[in-house]
Amino acid sequence: MMPPNCCLCDKGLETGDECTLICFHKTPEQKTWYAEADSRLFPDHPPNCAWFCNDHVAAAQSLVGLDLDQALEAMRI
Repeated sequence: MMPPNCCLCDKGLETGDECTLICFHKTPEQKTWYAEADSRLFPDHPPNCAWFCNDHVAAAQSLVGLDLDQALEAMRI
């Protein structure tokens, strides 16, 4: 699992800011990752999820119908 730091800014664990894990629409490749996840010895960070600080969480939540890359692109515009 990745540390709870916003994927868009520097807020998170090191700054004492709370972040929320948001999961987006799964791509076909990500669906395969999930199908194989139970067979992994060590858990890994879900490929369709990212951490967002309170400044970015509402925008991220409004884009959960997109895949993660599309949502990040929309938020960076």
